[in-house]
Amino acid sequence: MSFSQELREQADDLWLSLQRHPFVVEMASGELPLDKFSFYIDQNLLYLPDYARAIASGITVSRNDDELGWFTDAVRNIVEVEIPENEELRRIVTELGGARHPQHEVRAPATLAYTSYLLATAARSDPLGILALILPCAWSYGDIAKSLVTDSVSHPVYSEWLRFFATDEYDLVVEGLCLDLDAAAQGVGPARRREVADIFVTGIRLESGFWDMAYEMAHWPDLSQ
Repeated sequence: MSFSQELREQADDLWLSLQRHPFVVEMASGELPLDKFSFYIDQNLLYLPDYARAIASGITVSRNDDELGWFTDAVRNIVEVEIPENEELRRIVTELGGARHPQHEVRAPATLAYTSYLLATAARSDPLGILALILPCAWSYGDIAKSLVTDSVSHPVYSEWLRFFATDEYDLVVEGLCLDLDAAAQGVGPARRREVADIFVTGIRLESGFWDMAYEMAHWPDLSQ
C-alpha cells in the first residue's frame, strides 16, 4: 500500500464524514439555500490564495527538479483554474440572487484558522509535509464530487461545482499529488511518517470545519449582528 493510501485509510471515518456533510448532500439534492453557497464561495475565494501560497512554499524547499515541478504545477492549477472557476460560480450565484454576507471580504473564524494553519505549517515544513498539508483539500473535493454527482439533480450552480471536481482532468491532478507525496515519502522513517499523518488528519478536520462554517454561515459574532 502506498503512503498516500495509508493516510487515507487511517482517517477513513473522518474522511467519509465529509461526503455525508449536509452542505454537500444538499448541493447534490438541489436543496441547499443559495445564501449558504454564497457564503461558502466568498470564503473559499479568501482561502484559495493562501492555499496557493502554502503550495508555493514547497518551491523554496524543493531539493530537485522533480519537486520543483510538483509545486509549480500545483500553484498554476490553483491560480489559473480553480480561482477563475470559483469566480465564475460567484458571478452566477449573484445573478441568481444569492445574498452576500455584509462582511464577505473578511475571513470568518474557520477560514482564518485553516489559512493560518496552512501558512504556518508550510513555513516550517519540507516537501513531504507540504504535500500532506495540501492534499486533504484537493483529494476530498474530488471524492465528494464523485460520490454525489451521479445521483445529483440539475442545478445552475451546484451541478457545475460537482461536475468540475468529478472530471477526469481533476482526477489526474489528485493522482499526481498522491504520487508526488509517495515519492517524497520514500526512505522516510516511522517518526516522520507519524508527524506527516498528523498534518494530514488536521487538514481533514479543518476541511470539516470549513463545511460547518459554510452551512451555518458562521462569521465573527460581532459581524453577524
